[in-house]
Amino acid sequence: MLIKKIDKLVLGSYIGLFILTLCVAIFIFLMQFFLIWFDELIGKNLGLLVYLQLFCYFGINVTPLAFPLATLLASLMALGNLGEYLELTALKGAGVSLLRILLPLAVFVVILSGLVFFSNGYLVPKVNEKAYCLLYDLRKKKPSIAIREGVFYNDIPDYSIKVDKKLPDQKTLQGIIIYDHTKDRGNVAVTMAESGQLYIIHGGQYLVMELFNGCSYLEEPPKVDPTKCKQKAIPILYRSSFKTQKVIFDLGSFKLTRSSENLFSFHHTTKNNSQLSTEIADMKTKIKVASQAIIDEFRQHWPLPNDRELGDVCIEPLKKEVLADINNILALKAQAKQLQTYQEDDATTETPATNSTVYQHILPQITQKALDQAKDFRSKLATQVNRIEAEQKDLREYEIEKHKRLASAIGCIIMFLIGAPLGALIRRGGLGVPLLVSTIFILLHYIADMFGVRWAKIGILDSLSGSWAPNLILLPFGLFFLRQAQKDTRLLEGDAYTILLERFKNVIRRRSR
Repeated sequence: MLIKKIDKLVLGSYIGLFILTLCVAIFIFLMQFFLIWFDELIGKNLGLLVYLQLFCYFGINVTPLAFPLATLLASLMALGNLGEYLELTALKGAGVSLLRILLPLAVFVVILSGLVFFSNGYLVPKVNEKAYCLLYDLRKKKPSIAIREGVFYNDIPDYSIKVDKKLPDQKTLQGIIIYDHTKDRGNVAVTMAESGQLYIIHGGQYLVMELFNGCSYLEEPPKVDPTKCKQKAIPILYRSSFKTQKVIFDLGSFKLTRSSENLFSFHHTTKNNSQLSTEIADMKTKIKVASQAIIDEFRQHWPLPNDRELGDVCIEPLKKEVLADINNILALKAQAKQLQTYQEDDATTETPATNSTVYQHILPQITQKALDQAKDFRSKLATQVNRIEAEQKDLREYEIEKHKRLASAIGCIIMFLIGAPLGALIRRGGLGVPLLVSTIFILLHYIADMFGVRWAKIGILDSLSGSWAPNLILLPFGLFFLRQAQKDTRLLEGDAYTILLERFKNVIRRRSR
């Protein structure tokens, strides 16, 4: 019964903090996303429902980053609270070890890691497809109608509108000029009015501008045939006055049109784990077949060992250094072969002097032909190698995406190994000290992830090492803090360093004697 109460105590203090820190982490990443796309999302009259849908999609999109960070911060705060209020000391005094205290949290984090892996592999890719499609549609949508004073407004297709003054009700306009470009003949149709009123009809499908006290000017081309008339034809100008006139604008281009979600299905972040594995296998097969085809063609011009093994994604004999010199190598070989053939024919003839003259005459032709053949072959090889390198680049991105999904799930366990023992050592609850300490490991995780992925994409590291770089770097810290917490080391207390310094001074004094 005592053990069950301990588990309830530890889990109760952890789960609430985990949910809180997870929401905070997601909110921070969403604000970062919102700041990036602020200019393209504001002022388009999208409505609250569209914004909520967008934030929900990208809230799930950032969960692979938010879950490990929330696990770290929640572990620090939960164990720090238990240590600050001496509950951790009381449990240890009752004979309960630190590992037994952390057992329920460890089981919870392991289950959480499994859910995160499933989410990263199946839920997040599906949501990414919807999120990128919605973001693409929002970026395409035109801003809502915002006619400003003294500036031509050109967002309504085929119309250019200018007003001198706009009253505070945002509907009454004064000094209106409307250029009609629907006939695509320039500024030949102009409407001017002293004032006007704006309102929308048919559920926002059309905008009506009701004009008062104005004139309309229309310039029409001459009706006479300019080829038959010697003098230059003069256009016909029509002028009409009105007291009231309505101009109707179609607002179809201002509506949010939804694109097909298949538009982004090609991207590796929108594919689930099984689709990623299939794509990776197909890419490796294509690269291997293309590489072997190039090797076979290369052997026709340059001897290679028959037992040379071709790797899955590596083309050893087609390094760029070899391609750079292949032009000269093949040219010299072709030239030597043709000259040898000619010399053999020359030796069988009876007029060596004449043949020597002919030999000197055709030597430039032979050389040029050999060079042309070598250039053609080199160009063909370079094109094939560039295509394979592009395929290898895509392959690395797919492999990185696949490995990062598992690495992100295991990252929750790594962060727990750091946060829980460190919280027991710090013995400070709240948000201040745990947040300050966790910032160090968050930055370390971010830097390792950034450089690991970047180096893996350019081939400095393999895909597995680049994806797991943050976990490999942070794991020793977790094991170290867990060992120190088991020994109840006063590692991070204020007087710990004073005691350590005194011991160091005593050792030096003993040795000096």
